Amino acid sequence: ISTKPLIAERGIIYDSSGIPLVRNIPTFTAYLLPQDLPSDNTAHINTLNEIGKLINKSPDELQKKIDESKSFQFQTIAIKDNIDYNTAIKLLVSSKFIPGLTIENNLRRQYLFSSIPETGRATGTFAFNTPSLGMVLVYEGKITKEDLNLYSHIDYLPIDRIGKTGVEKSYESVLRGMRGKKEIEVDALGKQKDVIAEKPPITGSDIILNINIIESIIIINII
Repeated sequence: ISTKPLIAERGIIYDSSGIPLVRNIPTFTAYLLPQDLPSDNTAHINTLNEIGKLINKSPDELQKKIDESKSFQFQTIAIKDNIDYNTAIKLLVSSKFIPGLTIENNLRRQYLFSSIPETGRATGTFAFNTPSLGMVLVYEGKITKEDLNLYSHIDYLPIDRIGKTGVEKSYESVLRGMRGKKEIEVDALGKQKDVIAEKPPITGSDIILNINIIESIIIINII
């Protein structure tokens, strides 16, 4: 029996008029559960080498990630983010025969209004963000070893993403939601056979800023 964490969807940030400034878009992530790797040193290295070939990472890089998460050895760690669909399918097929490796649906943050729209290129109208807006939102990203040590009093895991700076960091406790979990029956390779119980995650709360995105964009008409 294994317990699998279920990541909560992050809350959305809106401007004062209700326009979303960010969104969560689907992606695929490759995870590794260190406890399912072979205990024999040679088999361990061969498995990391096989995984590394699939995700373009060296065995040393993978081992470093494992070592950094030793205090969470019974938890999965993310080893490759933002995998495209075709690659994810290939990895999913291969992962059935590789202990510890799983491919899961995930969500990543996309910040809107951060580049020149294609429609603007066609019409001769270009939109630029004022620097202050970018400095307010800033970004969220993968949790690091340093983050885990700094926030050891909070229920974070190596698979989590966290607000790094700006609004994402200041309102982290509001935006992050609550992780769920799923108890599953696994086979000898650690692959899921059946779901025993499941507690769904709770989506993070949305927040509304007092910034108006329309007033924060400089419009330049090219004649």
